Amino acid sequence: MQVMNVSLWEGERVTFEDLGGGEPSVLANESILLKGLVVRSWSNHITIQFHSQRQTQPGSFLLRYQAFVLSCTFPQRPVCGDVSVSSLHSGGEAYFYCLTGYQLQGTNTLTCLNASTPYWSGTEPQCHAACGGIVRNATVSRIVSPGFPGNYSNNLTCHWLLEAPEGQRVHVHFEKVALAEDDDRLLIKNGNNIDSPPLYDSYEVEYLPNEGLVSTSRSLFIELTTDGAGTSTGIAIRYQGRHISLSNQITVISFAVGHCYETFVKYGNFTSNDSTWAVGTVVEFTCDPGYTLEQGSVIIECMDHNNPQWNETEPACRAVCSGEMTDSAGVVLSPNWPEAYDSGQDCIWGIHVEEDRRIMLDIQVYLS
Repeated sequence: MQVMNVSLWEGERVTFEDLGGGEPSVLANESILLKGLVVRSWSNHITIQFHSQRQTQPGSFLLRYQAFVLSCTFPQRPVCGDVSVSSLHSGGEAYFYCLTGYQLQGTNTLTCLNASTPYWSGTEPQCHAACGGIVRNATVSRIVSPGFPGNYSNNLTCHWLLEAPEGQRVHVHFEKVALAEDDDRLLIKNGNNIDSPPLYDSYEVEYLPNEGLVSTSRSLFIELTTDGAGTSTGIAIRYQGRHISLSNQITVISFAVGHCYETFVKYGNFTSNDSTWAVGTVVEFTCDPGYTLEQGSVIIECMDHNNPQWNETEPACRAVCSGEMTDSAGVVLSPNWPEAYDSGQDCIWGIHVEEDRRIMLDIQVYLS
């Protein structure tokens, strides 16, 4: 119900009550009746009570009501994942999935049940990063340390085995490596077991190779160990199987001849004019609601047939402190969401919509 107009005199009373429970529940009264106010009932039965005094100049009010179908609340999006919904009404389904590198724990589909008091058929699943695993016939994907993008735990020993299809090699690209400055260690070995020779050792190499690492066989073995002291963000490593060819007796390794590696943006999405990532492919990035595109370029292109590579760095999507919003719907996130915000933050977000509209805030998560 929306208040279209109201002009009440002192002493006059208007009360909205919901009669769906055991006892009437007050939804609103004259103390908050302002033009534009929207009141929603909890059930299918409300009453409007009006009491006026004897006045020489009586007032007036205009209320407009509309029935709507009850619905389930929008399901909570899993951290490091997302959810899409066919309908919030009874019979509708919510589909959950995780970002690359994470595994879904729980059911991937929930159904909205019971038209009179709608509820979801179960609890929302979560997305977790496993401590190790085996990937056969590796094509394009990503591994992340447990807890990423938050901190990993102490006393971990995680082993990943990446195995490319027959006749291919494994290429890894370092998205992020942040280890505590103690005995935490990342080892990448050129083979399929813990005894294979190392290609990369965080103890010995100060800088990460921008071009990544390529195995000489079809396998790479990755080991992450952490001690009982401090922790950090950990690792995020993309991998892809790569073809090998010979040109004038020189070995040429590429992401399939004439192709760049698949792009990725955390907390965002992208569109591409070629799903095979061939030279000439143009990719445009966007961020999820509440995030802002920072660093890198909004549009990048795969270039150079001899050594295919993107002409610009992939951007990053971040939840920033403060902003101005004019869209009719949107999301406000605390800085660094879903990670904790930094201390000493002083943020202001301005929301401005058309004059004939009002703003409703739905606070979904609040942790202090």
